[in-house]
Amino acid sequence: MVDVAISVVGTSMSLYHLISSQYLLTGLVRHINIHLGFALTLIFLVFFKSSGRIGKQLAIALIVLTVVCIGYVHAFSEPLQVRATFNTPQDLAIGVILIILVLMATFQAFGPLLVIVTGIAIGYVFAGHLFPGFLHAMEIEPERIIAELSIGLSGIYDLLTLSANFIFLFVVLGAILQTAGGTEFFLQIGRLAGGRLKSGPAMSAVVTSALVGTIMGSIGANIATTGSFTIPLMKRVGYKPEQAGAIEAAASSGGQIMPPVMGVAAFAMAGITGIPYLEIAVAAIMPALLYFFVVGLYTQFRAMALGIESHRAAAVDVRELLLRAPLL
Repeated sequence: MVDVAISVVGTSMSLYHLISSQYLLTGLVRHINIHLGFALTLIFLVFFKSSGRIGKQLAIALIVLTVVCIGYVHAFSEPLQVRATFNTPQDLAIGVILIILVLMATFQAFGPLLVIVTGIAIGYVFAGHLFPGFLHAMEIEPERIIAELSIGLSGIYDLLTLSANFIFLFVVLGAILQTAGGTEFFLQIGRLAGGRLKSGPAMSAVVTSALVGTIMGSIGANIATTGSFTIPLMKRVGYKPEQAGAIEAAASSGGQIMPPVMGVAAFAMAGITGIPYLEIAVAAIMPALLYFFVVGLYTQFRAMALGIESHRAAAVDVRELLLRAPLL
């Protein structure tokens, strides 16, 4: 039942964003609000699925609060913009709950580190005026801080503009390519590229990570996709475990700057500077290629230093490779 709910919410989110990218369905604030509602609901549904009895009860409470908060902002989006920092107690209560919901979702999706850093930053805004010396900051009213972070539509909602309008669509593109077999195509190209070289599997990791990086801007996803077969192979031919892990991590990190689907920073650059994303992606082509070229050189020199001999390429189904080629 939970799997069905996750599928329904995920599919609805994808369809909504695909349609809204072509047609104006609602105003910007409500559009971002819908995006946030879908994202929070998905994260808490996954949390519900993987939790025990108490965790499931907490997940249900979080989903209910999400619906209430998103519904409130959706219903009063125009008055919230007019009121700005002169918000009602109800506005501020919804704002506090929204901040907590986003922190909870961040904890579930990325672990405690981001939550701790964010908590310290928020705490400093509240208490910065109490610190001495260079740490001293201007005192700001708590009501204004809450409003700016949440229902003031300049904190959470301001940053989500990039995600709602650009990032999510590229994530959908990457998911479609992966489902259609694009990742397997790139893996086979990587095997062919590294097959005759001394660096062998290490060069395969570099080439494959570069290709996979074109459809996903996530370092973790890139490592999970390519590292599962390249790291064991690198260890088998003579690379030390720490060297194999480092090469895979370095190669996969390059996916952040590999067009067309780059990391979040590229979308942030487009939003902040006003430069079209396409121009940023084109400008990143040469630095990205140079990055992977240097990582590839390192793997080759390291293989020579370790005395690793070249080996035959892993078997590649040429017919399947040709059939998947149109995915490019």
